[in-house]
Parts: sequence; C-alpha cells; structure tokens
Amino acid sequence: MKYMLMVCGDDTADSSGMAPVEPWVEELGVERGVRLHGHRLRLPADAVTVRVRDGEVLRTDGPFAETKEYVAGYDILECATMEEAIEAAAKHPVASVGAMEVRAFWEDEDAEGEIRRLDDELTEALRERDIDRRLACYTADTEVF
Repeated sequence: MKYMLMVCGDDTADSSGMAPVEPWVEELGVERGVRLHGHRLRLPADAVTVRVRDGEVLRTDGPFAETKEYVAGYDILECATMEEAIEAAAKHPVASVGAMEVRAFWEDEDAEGEIRRLDDELTEALRERDIDRRLACYTADTEVF
C-alpha cells in the first residue's frame, strides 16, 4: 500500500542538531526500495491558496493557514502495513524537530495495488488449498457444498 509522509517543519524548533536527510533517503529508497519519491517544498510564504466561490477564482498569497508548523516536504512510500510506514517516518530526521504525518492513499484509486492484493490473496489461498477463500476472490457470496 502507498503512504504519504507529510514532513512538517516548525519555525520555532532548533534544527541545527538535526541529522542529514540523505542517509534516510539512501536506506529507504536505494537499499530497501520503500521510498518511491519525495521532495522538499518551498516555504509557506511562497504559497498561493486558491478557492472558487460562486464561480469566481479567489487567490490569496500565502499559506492556507497561518501556523508555526507547516508542510516542508513529502515522501511517498510503498509499505506492507501502516506500522511499517510509521517506523519509516520515525526514522526521518525531521521527526526529531518537527512532525511526520502518515496517510494511506485510497485503495480503490490504486487499481494496480488492488490487483496485486487480489493476486497475493489467490496465491495464499492456493498454497493453503482453501477453495472457499479462492472463490471469495471472484465473488464474495459464493458457497461450495
């Protein structure tokens, strides 16, 4: 399943002692293949907030909300579980001075992921010789007598 890590910075935090991010990127991206993509974002002062009201486009220079915390970047991970994604987020250097918000992508919008999940379920059911479980992959209300 895909997860997005929103890397949240804090204007009031002292980040001078923070470890560099490159080793984290190397471990999760190159070595483990969990990190699919990620990038830093410009500061909130450079943001533009767009709303449409009654058909009119309303543009506001600056962030959506004025807070000391802000989204400083993002990473896309492919993890088996939320726990694995949380473990990866906890190792991110920014977690020691800011915060990491972990969110799963909607599964029904990830057709490839659903196909992989179904293939895994069919394979496991075949290994266990569980005909009911295999048929349930095709139709949820099948019963075998």
